[in-house]
Amino acid sequence: MAFSVILTEKGGETQRLDFESEEITIGRVDENDICLPKGNISKKHTKIVVKDGKIIVLDMKSTNGTYVNGKKLAGPQVVTAEDKIYIGDFILNVEPPARIAASSTSRIARASLVVSRAFRLPASRKGESRALCSASQT
Repeated sequence: MAFSVILTEKGGETQRLDFESEEITIGRVDENDICLPKGNISKKHTKIVVKDGKIIVLDMKSTNGTYVNGKKLAGPQVVTAEDKIYIGDFILNVEPPARIAASSTSRIARASLVVSRAFRLPASRKGESRALCSASQT
């Protein structure tokens, strides 16, 4: 079941990421589906899961926490397209599968993506994303 993540860096650009999988991870290391190489992002920060048609966000015991609509997550939480998920300097919105089907311009992300203010790599250049994320693992 596919879903989309609308990712915005505070004060920066917005990017739409489409996924075919039912589970993705977000963090600052390259083994995540979405790599956000910033110091205020944990190596394994957040997980988003699609289960029974619902989108659920979980904090993975990150240092700075994951927030939904300004409230720190204490456990798994179902989110909708109207909810704002805050991870470090990033704001995420999710779109359920029904909304994706209506979009004719949707592209499916098949590899980890690196997002930063100055640098955006396409998924096909994953080797370069590894180098960027590896540098932020310290």
